[in-house]
Amino acid sequence: MAEAEDKAVASQRVADDLRARIESGEFKVGDALPTRRDLAAEYGVAPNTATVAVRLLQDVGLVTIRRNAKARVRDRSADIDSSALLRATGEEVSALKVELAQAAERLAEVEKTLAELARRTTP
Repeated sequence: MAEAEDKAVASQRVADDLRARIESGEFKVGDALPTRRDLAAEYGVAPNTATVAVRLLQDVGLVTIRRNAKARVRDRSADIDSSALLRATGEEVSALKVELAQAAERLAEVEKTLAELARRTTP
């Protein structure tokens, strides 16, 4: 079990370093990552560990992997920033609640005025 944990830690370490290299611009959009054998040699891990590391990057959308091809850095410029979208949507909902409460108050005032006018005009 400890060996499996060590491999998980090693693959995460490799993935974290590759992520940093991508984010620093060392690997640009469209660039191929080194082969799994080259990564294994560079990081001193087994080729399967390197493969898992690259798959971790794929899971978070940093690279694309095609069968029988090198993993390539993915263009994320069109990705939605879900946390920013969630925050903006929450702010919009809050603003709408305030507007709705104000409209409800205005409606109550208009209904009160109508009721008063109806009372005055009814014999």
